[in-house]
Amino acid sequence: MSLGMQCIVALIVGGVLGAVGGSWVAMLAPIGDAFIRAAQIVTMPYIMLELIVSLGNLSERSRSLLVRTGGVAFLCVVVCSVAMAVIVPTWLPDLETSAFFRPDMLVDTSRTDLLNTYLPFNVFGAMAADNFPAVVLFCVAIGFIVQALNDRNVVLGPVDVLRRVFQKMNKLVAKLTPLGVFAFTAVSIEALDLNQLIRLHALPVLGIGGYIVLMAAIVTLIVSTTPTSLRSLWRMISAPFLLTASTTNLIIALPMLVESMSAELGGDDDTQEQVSAVVPVGFILPTAGQVFLLFMVPFCAWYADRSFSAASYVQLFASGIPTVVSGIRTTIRLELVNAGLPEDLISVFFINGEWIYRVEKTLAMLGMVAMVLAVVAQSRGTLKLRIRPALVGLFCTVALAIGLGIGARGMLTQTLAGTYNGAATMMTLEPMVPRVPTVLRQDLPGADTVSLEAIRRRGVLRVGVRSQSLPWAYHRSDGKLVGYDIDVITALAKQLGVRLEIYEAATSVLEKYIARQRIDIAVGGILDSPSRSALYNSTDGYQQVHRALVVHDDRVGDVQDRAANAERPLRIATADSEPVSDDVVRALSIALSQNDQPARISIVRLREHAEFLRDTTSRIADALLTTAEGGASWSVVYPHTSMLPILRNRVPTECVVLVAGNDADLRDYLQQWISQERSVGFFDRLFAYWIAR
Repeated sequence: MSLGMQCIVALIVGGVLGAVGGSWVAMLAPIGDAFIRAAQIVTMPYIMLELIVSLGNLSERSRSLLVRTGGVAFLCVVVCSVAMAVIVPTWLPDLETSAFFRPDMLVDTSRTDLLNTYLPFNVFGAMAADNFPAVVLFCVAIGFIVQALNDRNVVLGPVDVLRRVFQKMNKLVAKLTPLGVFAFTAVSIEALDLNQLIRLHALPVLGIGGYIVLMAAIVTLIVSTTPTSLRSLWRMISAPFLLTASTTNLIIALPMLVESMSAELGGDDDTQEQVSAVVPVGFILPTAGQVFLLFMVPFCAWYADRSFSAASYVQLFASGIPTVVSGIRTTIRLELVNAGLPEDLISVFFINGEWIYRVEKTLAMLGMVAMVLAVVAQSRGTLKLRIRPALVGLFCTVALAIGLGIGARGMLTQTLAGTYNGAATMMTLEPMVPRVPTVLRQDLPGADTVSLEAIRRRGVLRVGVRSQSLPWAYHRSDGKLVGYDIDVITALAKQLGVRLEIYEAATSVLEKYIARQRIDIAVGGILDSPSRSALYNSTDGYQQVHRALVVHDDRVGDVQDRAANAERPLRIATADSEPVSDDVVRALSIALSQNDQPARISIVRLREHAEFLRDTTSRIADALLTTAEGGASWSVVYPHTSMLPILRNRVPTECVVLVAGNDADLRDYLQQWISQERSVGFFDRLFAYWIAR
């Protein structure tokens, strides 16, 4: 049985085992990890030595073919990928969308740049860090320098001996490929989160559909211009293709790809050198998979209910294609900002990472194969357009594009209709905690002693609730008061065995009630702050939150674009007497800085959030300072706004309970109750239900 057929069998068996085997399948993970480690040990030195030897031995004719013919093939593959990146988003139906808070919004991923990618300070550090583009570029330079030496054989002789040593080591590791494919497939299938996949299934539908069409286009390019048949092509790529698809690691499959193509193509030493040179060189260029996946930027625009113009596509490809070699995730994040889209939409990438990397790596492999076959065919004088295969392939590719496009759009129109109507979902959520008798009062409560004993004696817990503070406390469409903090005080009243009397008011009014002992406690997303702690008693925090900005969609680009902040101060609104410390203002100024110059910030005080949210002209302020957890809810109810977690995990704060009076027993009771409920996961469940849905 050939290695490719062994991999197919391993893929099928691993998939079945992963689907029916249960959690114990995770025990196979060390087998896959061991295979990856063994492959990585020999891959980097093998590719380095192969490049130096093959490029060093290249004739002038082969080098010219590598540059000219390989370059043309590369451009053809890129054009096909660009075309699919434009076509695929047209399959999306028109929908109003919105998204709830996700903790990964706060992840501050590192950014890279092309200079650091290709020209690190230390090439040995690049080898240790698996910076493959830098290593390949280094070896390409050495190979061309060696080629120009008159006595190059003196250098190439010992290097060739080492190359053959690592070549044999790589063949030994390659025999374990089916075992690695089996282990990785089983573990991946068992860990697949179907609920998560369904939640954002529009992206996999587009991605996989476009993947099939682009594969057909590249295969058509190969069979219509070179003498390679479909059967011969499959023999070349089957084993490395399946290895890449199961492990999402293309680097370890490159030696196997070189070996299988060399064996299938046969021929003289020039062919061997051309294959060995083109494959790794193709890896450091923008690949078909990376260019195609740029379609995720217009997808994110659709997901955020924003338009994506023809000019935006031009900008996307002009700036995105040269930078994708530094990593598709980094490029997509930067292009989101360039397109004026919320940067946190990169979380869509994280959720879909498993299949995205498989699409990227396998398309990259097929693109490199097209380059190799074009160079070899030109070298042998067999590179020419074959009309019949070209017409058949073109017909099949167009038919696939039309059929998959119509099918995808129809299916998504039917299955996604209403699924992203977050405001409706929020306004119909049922309370999580069983209700205790509650009285909602609008009249001013009378002053009374505030103590644990007094609360139990009267049988009533008087709670001030900050009005309309999504998602902590708000009125549903049926008028019922619900939210995270409403469930908190309901559970507290149940523990105390008393009724609830709820008084809704602005934070500034609640603080007066607390000072005059008109209420016992106050909640509603009230944030801890030094100034507040100096004036009022409060518990320790029960829910950590993070500062963020809510911005009208048409101003997202202006706020995220640091240059837009240079002409005038950025007006940041804050509502309902929310404390804004100097640390928060300083952190905002740095986060929105331009060329290391801190942005100027001007704080605008508002009576309530709605003043900003309903002002679609942004005359009041450029952005609303709130919490990421709460701001995401506002952006759901007001779909023309977006939440920008500019500060990420910097200067976090906590929600607290304000406590009236000076009764130590009451404060201790509240603190112990919070600690107890935190230990049993009560607040985590509330967070998952009301905030992170």
